[in-house]
Amino acid sequence: LSPCLRVEEDHPTTLSATGSARNGVLAYVDQRSPSPLFHVMPKHKEDSTTKVGFVSLGCPKNLVDSEVMLGTLSEQGYEITPDRESADVIVVNTCGFIDSAKKESIDTILEMAALKEEGRCRKLVVAGCLGERYREEIRRDIPEIDFVFGPDELGKVLEAVRLDENEPAPGVNIDALYTSEQVPTIPRIL
Repeated sequence: LSPCLRVEEDHPTTLSATGSARNGVLAYVDQRSPSPLFHVMPKHKEDSTTKVGFVSLGCPKNLVDSEVMLGTLSEQGYEITPDRESADVIVVNTCGFIDSAKKESIDTILEMAALKEEGRCRKLVVAGCLGERYREEIRRDIPEIDFVFGPDELGKVLEAVRLDENEPAPGVNIDALYTSEQVPTIPRIL
């Protein structure tokens, strides 16, 4: 576990953020999954806010990228939900290098695509290395995917999660975060 997370005693799969966490953030690892999925949920948000579900797969850099995207989305007023069934938008941050990681990414995308077909989810977004390396193939083979971007395009998450395509994406540039002098102030949800 990250040093800023602690296990909640009343729920063994629930972790709560401490330290730099804002807005009463809850984070947990879904241990029912064959590979644990990291989720973060701010408390006390309005129900009219777009709810975004997030699945982060792959390497530690992917986890940091997910934390940065989650922090940015939260600061822009989106509600981050651990309940995939209640998400309006689901983002899957994928790995695309090792065969087993590619398979896990594709299986997860297909699982989330089923939620789009059967549930509340209105938009499915694929981020990360699989999206970068196989953008055309996955868009062609999985038509439920609405938006794809790679690890060097993190700022596109703000465009990707918009439900109203006529609404302009916020002018927030998060693509240069790793070379920025502002690194200590990057919004991140751990």
